[in-house]
Amino acid sequence: MIKQGLLRLVLLGFVCLLAACGGQKMGDDQTQVEKAEPTIQTNFYQAINRDWLNGSWLSSGTPFYNEFTRLQMEVDEQLKSDFDKMVAGQLEPQSEDLVEFIKLYQQGLDFTKREEDGVRVARMILDEMMGITSFSELKSLSQDWIRKDYPLPYGLDVIANPRNTSERMLILLPPQTILPDKSYYEDRTVREKLMDSYRISVRHILEKCGYSDEEATALVEGAIAFDNRLVDTLPASENVHSDWGPVNAEELRTFSQVKNYSPALSIGEQLVGLVGLEPEEVYVSNPSYFEQLSQFIKEENFSEYRSWALVSQAMKLAPYLTGEIMQTAGRFHAEVQGFSASYPNDYMTYLDVTGMFKESLGVYYGHNYADETDLLAIQEMAEAISRTYQERILANKWLSQATKQAAIKKLENITYHIGYPRELSDWTKSLKVREDLSYIENVLAITIQARTGVFERYSQPIDRQTWASNVSASEVTAAYAPSQNAIYIPAAILQAPYYDKNQSVAENYGGIGKIIAHEFVHAFDATGANFDETGSIKDWWIERDRLAFEEKNQALVDLFDGLEVYGGRVDGHLTLSENLADLGGIQIALATLKKEEPSANLKEFFEHYARSRREMVAVDYGRYQLQVDTHSPEEFRVNLQLQQMDDFYEVYTIQKGDPMYRAPEERLVMW
Repeated sequence: MIKQGLLRLVLLGFVCLLAACGGQKMGDDQTQVEKAEPTIQTNFYQAINRDWLNGSWLSSGTPFYNEFTRLQMEVDEQLKSDFDKMVAGQLEPQSEDLVEFIKLYQQGLDFTKREEDGVRVARMILDEMMGITSFSELKSLSQDWIRKDYPLPYGLDVIANPRNTSERMLILLPPQTILPDKSYYEDRTVREKLMDSYRISVRHILEKCGYSDEEATALVEGAIAFDNRLVDTLPASENVHSDWGPVNAEELRTFSQVKNYSPALSIGEQLVGLVGLEPEEVYVSNPSYFEQLSQFIKEENFSEYRSWALVSQAMKLAPYLTGEIMQTAGRFHAEVQGFSASYPNDYMTYLDVTGMFKESLGVYYGHNYADETDLLAIQEMAEAISRTYQERILANKWLSQATKQAAIKKLENITYHIGYPRELSDWTKSLKVREDLSYIENVLAITIQARTGVFERYSQPIDRQTWASNVSASEVTAAYAPSQNAIYIPAAILQAPYYDKNQSVAENYGGIGKIIAHEFVHAFDATGANFDETGSIKDWWIERDRLAFEEKNQALVDLFDGLEVYGGRVDGHLTLSENLADLGGIQIALATLKKEEPSANLKEFFEHYARSRREMVAVDYGRYQLQVDTHSPEEFRVNLQLQQMDDFYEVYTIQKGDPMYRAPEERLVMW
């Protein structure tokens, strides 16, 4: 999957991150080219991008900048301009769902009205939570809290059943801790700095909601105390569940096992009450957390939990309150993400509201800004890449015939979601914004409607051909969804440098072609290889083929593991699946180009690939990304992957002894 991270967050507020807005030129604390002049032979990535890396500017407000963020800013600037015109009555909404979206957006931009309503509604919710005095009482309210998305000691959602993806399955998740990842807690200096920032932000928000300084201090300290109980149960970054994986059968639990988790909370009873039946199995993300739950869900710890829940809810509500409270919460989140400042309030409101109408945003963008001839060209490119992949699998020397046939079957059944969804879901069509309610009340009503709908649809079959609701056509990204066996190429990414009909075929293959092939390879990476053609978990590998695959994976782990950058080291295990998708993706894209365009200029392919991956990263941010991001730094994604390709050496004069040289017998090929 394309590295998202802060992609949607580096937005309009930082459209000025080029020199015009007084940004700072990259210095010792930011990515820069080697002091010795880089050459093709010493550092291909830096040699190709030298002028950009030396001449570009990085705003002090954002910790990284690349072609994805540049395009996303342009897309969001255009969309926000359109929606602001709709609010002003200068542009007519094109559909009923957009009418509802504009109603909510208009309410969100009325900060005078938000001053009157926001804190009053928030205090009512916080008082409701403060009125609960025991876990026993909480148990009786849990289903209501789950529908309202209030903070419980566990999260609950619905995913595709890993064993049969036409069915749904409940998933239990650990609660969100104050800091986003275990690595933030392991660095004492970082932890203390961010926790101090958290204390300041939360106390201010609670005081604005009418709590005294003494009350606010007691609540935040209680919240941190409960958070400390949670931290030890956190999994390592590479084991955290996400929308696309990893999902594995080892985390499936019978309902009988789930019923034994924390009798004080009666989790099993809550599941049955929400979906109306007793599920056979439940997916449990981080089972060790739930196995330890009874150790700290005790009545003597209830006060700490209540403080944690109340404070967490206050932070969750902050974006919908006053402008001052938005900025207070925003500063803490900005510091966690590596920003030096939070976003302007109207931009944060834009993000919040478009997040609730994500599907509407994507369909609007597709209808108004997608080029249908481009979408057809991308469909044809994807089909050509798939044919090349199939040919390479059949020619593979280390797979048995049975495994090859299963792999081909999976490739042939991949669904292509290119451009944008042609129809809105019934869920989006059902969204209504009441003008007699305040902004925050409408947000809460939509939240309840969304959460209730998730559980009401539990017994309904899943259509794997449907465009996933968590991918918007307005996002500059691409993805492979294992549970759907589908790739997503949204309309917004179909712009230069990734795709442009005026670019050469070689340049387009070095851009979007590599990205499409990368997503195909995710179907056979360390995670995707565990799913069959329907997206269901199934071991379709011959045992000796599986062992050979794991041996090749280990070689890729060894290639990247320990590489030094940003004062830290790359984790070869954390980045394995993305490195594998890069390795196969660049090789398959090039092979397809050579077949489809025999006279193609391969220099254009290699150099366009390097330009499309260029990125500036603040060192501190880069160091922490090494601990949490499944993608390797871009320089390694270019240089190390190109070193594996024989054509690279034929196009450029790279000889033994050059830093960019890798001996033929050491070059890795997976697919």
